[in-house]
Amino acid sequence: SNLTSVYISRRIENRISISPDLPEASCRYDLVIANILRPVLVEFAPRLTSHLAPGGTLILSGLIERDVAEVSTVYGALLAGSGSPRVEALNEWRALIF
Repeated sequence: SNLTSVYISRRIENRISISPDLPEASCRYDLVIANILRPVLVEFAPRLTSHLAPGGTLILSGLIERDVAEVSTVYGALLAGSGSPRVEALNEWRALIF
């Protein structure tokens, strides 16, 4: 129902924190989202993936079509067994979901 959706959305919003700094490596999260350009996503790939809890979801956005192959390869190697990411598109922008 709509009421349930609103309740769940509010619970999620209350748990979101946005930080310009990556937390200590010991912190692991069920959901990691990074919305930034390819060079930064590639540079920080080891740190970002180290924060993903087993079975968690990683969303990488801020990409354009020509970035998809490289970023998929880099993160796919670090997330062994995750398979190919799902690619979502909105106009020229792409997001990868692992």
